[in-house]
Amino acid sequence: KKLNLDRSSDIKLEPLKAILQTVLRQSIMIQELTSVLERSAWAEMADAF
Repeated sequence: KKLNLDRSSDIKLEPLKAILQTVLRQSIMIQELTSVLERSAWAEMADAF
């Protein structure tokens, strides 16, 4: 199947592109937050012993 990549199609895809970019950024942010929480938990545990 051939893809139609004319300007009209590109404009129609803008909302989908924005959603996908937002989901990717959100995923990266969640990974970073999880990493920070994990390091904090390990530090708390190390301080307890």
